[in-house]
Amino acid sequence: MEDIEKIEYLEKFEILQDLPRFFLAQLAKDSEEKRLKPGDVLFEEGSPGQTMYFILEGELGVYKQGEYIVSRGANEFFGEMALIESKPRSATVKSIKDTLLLEIDEELFSTYFSSNSAVVMKLLKTLSERSRSELESISNKSKKIKSVVAFDSLTGLLNRNLLEDRFSMAVARANREKAKVLFLYLDLKVINPQPDFSDQEISDSILLEAVNRLSSCLRKEDSIIRLSNREFVLLTLIENAGTKDALFKKIEQHLKPAINIDETSFELEPLIGSSLFPDEHQSLEELLKNALKEIQGSAIIQ
Repeated sequence: MEDIEKIEYLEKFEILQDLPRFFLAQLAKDSEEKRLKPGDVLFEEGSPGQTMYFILEGELGVYKQGEYIVSRGANEFFGEMALIESKPRSATVKSIKDTLLLEIDEELFSTYFSSNSAVVMKLLKTLSERSRSELESISNKSKKIKSVVAFDSLTGLLNRNLLEDRFSMAVARANREKAKVLFLYLDLKVINPQPDFSDQEISDSILLEAVNRLSSCLRKEDSIIRLSNREFVLLTLIENAGTKDALFKKIEQHLKPAINIDETSFELEPLIGSSLFPDEHQSLEELLKNALKEIQGSAIIQ
């Protein structure tokens, strides 16, 4: 490529726009071209970092531990951090399209950029913008991970990973309010007609309607945790056994009406077991075991 073409490319970079043309002409003359075909690796994560690059044409992908992070295209530069810090590359870069680069080594960077305050300020601005973008990306990924860990994807309820956490919160609130924690284990059975659970859409629709009805029985500060397919734990505060009996009755009344889906009515049978903290048991494991025994005992009586 002729130097005049290089100059025309370099004038498009914001970081270089305050530099005089003769300055760019000298930079164009001294810098090396590098051409990549799609799939070509420019450098690997962990390799020595002694150069930075200006992208004149094409597109490159940036990969961290094999995972795609971001792409860089024409009129962007990259690789400056490894060059400035004299540290290994923090990511792998490979070409997505046919790409034309200008390579700037440490000597050229020192000669043309480090002593120019305008270039340094624009370089810092770009680094700041990239850092902010990366922090936002990390934050978004963190929120997504937390959401997957904490919430059931179908119902939006808390999942079993948060059972211990919500139990601890309920105990703390009960101690403050001098109340008791009612631990309910609920197993929802569809008794009439037996649905075809291979039909995921019908199964999900039944479950979602049941969850909506169940949620309407509780207060905002109470917790519903989905343990598995149709098994749930409810945590609520009560003052006495009468409150417990009233809640049982309310749940049964809300779940009793048939659920109508595609002109078919499905009837539910909620199997409920309970334990009371601290009157009956202290630990979460003991509360769960006792609630399961209560369900098994009622099933034998029936």
